[in-house]
Amino acid sequence: MVRAQPVDLANRPVAEVKIEGLKRVSEQLVRNQIRTAKGQPYDPKTTEQDIRRITQLGQFSTVTVRVARQNDNTVIVTFELDEQPLLADVRVVGNKRFSDQEILGYNSTNGWRPGMVPLRAGDGADQFLIEKGIQRVKGEYEDNGYYQVDVSIDEKTLAENGILIYKVREGPLVTVRKIKIEGNRVFPTDLLKSRIRSETSFLFFRKGHLSREVLDTDVALLRDYYRDRGYLDAEVGRRVDISPDQKDAAVVFRIQEGPVYTINSIEVEGNQIFSTNQIKEKIAMKIGDVYTKRGIDQSQRAVYDMYGKLGHIDMRLIRQDGREGIDRIFDENAPKVDVILRIREARPHFVGKIEIRGNETTKDNVILREVRGMRPGRRFDRQGIELTQRRLRESPIFDQANVTILGDPTDEYRDVLIQVKEVERPGTLSFGAAISSDAGILGAVDLLQRNFDVADW
Repeated sequence: MVRAQPVDLANRPVAEVKIEGLKRVSEQLVRNQIRTAKGQPYDPKTTEQDIRRITQLGQFSTVTVRVARQNDNTVIVTFELDEQPLLADVRVVGNKRFSDQEILGYNSTNGWRPGMVPLRAGDGADQFLIEKGIQRVKGEYEDNGYYQVDVSIDEKTLAENGILIYKVREGPLVTVRKIKIEGNRVFPTDLLKSRIRSETSFLFFRKGHLSREVLDTDVALLRDYYRDRGYLDAEVGRRVDISPDQKDAAVVFRIQEGPVYTINSIEVEGNQIFSTNQIKEKIAMKIGDVYTKRGIDQSQRAVYDMYGKLGHIDMRLIRQDGREGIDRIFDENAPKVDVILRIREARPHFVGKIEIRGNETTKDNVILREVRGMRPGRRFDRQGIELTQRRLRESPIFDQANVTILGDPTDEYRDVLIQVKEVERPGTLSFGAAISSDAGILGAVDLLQRNFDVADW
């Protein structure tokens, strides 16, 4: 909590910074969070940030700041802190599906293993963390089919004894018996069902447990499926009908499809190297086509590739708000979209030196064999840069690989830095043995070395 301060106190020198209310928390720990300093001008925004950092320590129920003006026009800033009581113990009752250790955490040979609840005995009774524990336990139960679970705490025991008790009422395990989709006219029900993760129970092969998280994901999947196909106003809701014994459920997804959006116009701006017709011929979108995110993405890729093949690796498509991408203007009166490609062209770049780092075992020429679109003295090929990075990352001899174009956008020639990290165990060694009535005991040793230099024994 921040107490409002008169405006005229801002920018006055701070004569002293006081901290009051500490009993068990270290004063130095609190001061480490404070940026308001003696001798500096008083800034209310800095004080607000100080309060936020102190609160994040999780040791105080309230943090209040008092600023007092002195006769010499300086101010004294006082932080008044109310420490949270310490937890004497943390317990859980009513749980059967998950053990106490899974919920509360436990000591193992490798140290403390955290559970779902972030608090332990000796921690401050932080209400935020207490609620976080409630939501985490509830979420784990719901993800495992306990749709009716309820989790709360014993407020009286916490207040009187400092013991935090999580009370779990698991409820029955709810099984999905039926899935319905209503309101769909454009796409068939079976197709839409194939796009979601919820499934009905079937003998021993599918449990079909009802999960709130999966239901929320399914709503998003169905909505995105429609919107990716031009139904930008599509909305999806869900309803769960629980049986009287609370063990079975029917899930109903209700869809409002809305109109399909089409492309009304396509404009190209800022292009000089390629004509407008050349660009329109290359992009995936055409006037009258259904507007889709895939069409936008493919068109953007096509324009980048056009310029990238000629070495214009710094060319960008820029929206009116300054972000990268293709601009879209939606008609307020009809389901139509005007598409604008604002091109910011850049000079072509030529490949300078190629430097390789991080390869201790692998020869440079092995890495250079994977390089595409970057021959020294030639123009860059944007696709080749991406292909080179992908080929190196997919190689079994590297854990990591990055291609970086060095230099300034104004430079004609730009060097290339290829950084790789080799796998720690590029080879495997295996043994085998067998007994034969003809040949007796047979043995085999198999050595596989994926990063082998024939010239280095």
